[in-house]
Amino acid sequence: MSSIVAGYGKTTQILRRPFRTYYGELDRLAVGCDAVLVMGYGFGDIHLNMAFEHFRNGRRRPAVVIDYAPDSARTAGGIEWNEIHRTVTSAMGVLDTRQKSMRWLGHEAPGTVRDLKKLKAFELSSDPETPMAIWYGGMVAACEHPQKVLDMLQ
Repeated sequence: MSSIVAGYGKTTQILRRPFRTYYGELDRLAVGCDAVLVMGYGFGDIHLNMAFEHFRNGRRRPAVVIDYAPDSARTAGGIEWNEIHRTVTSAMGVLDTRQKSMRWLGHEAPGTVRDLKKLKAFELSSDPETPMAIWYGGMVAACEHPQKVLDMLQ
C-alpha cells in the first residue's frame, strides 16, 4: 500500500476515497496471501491491524517481521508486554503467535537480541501452525541477506 494517512482525523479520513479503497484491498490481500512480510511497521494502528485479524484463520501461513532492537533488548519470548519495545509483542498479538512459542538459537529462556544480530539470525516460533520469524537487525541488514528473509517466508 503506497498511501499513508497521518495526523488528526485519521479514522475519518480512511473512510473516504481513495483510502477506503486501499484499506479494502489490504483486507482482501491479507486474507488471501500465502505469507506476510512486515517491515517498518510498529503494529500501532488499529485500522491496519484489523486487516490481519483473520490472517491465520486456520491456515499455516508464515509471518516475518523485520524490526530493529538495541543489542540489550530482550527477545520476544522473554519480553515483558509493558516494555518500551512493543513492536514484537504487538506483532505476535496481531498475527496470532503465542509468546511462549518463540525460540532464539535453540533456547527457550529469555535472552537478548545481541547474539541473534551478531549471527544474522531470526528468532523463530516453535509452533508449526503459527510460523513467525523476527529479525532484530533492522531493514538495511535484512536487505543484505535477502535469501534468509525469503527462506522464512516458505
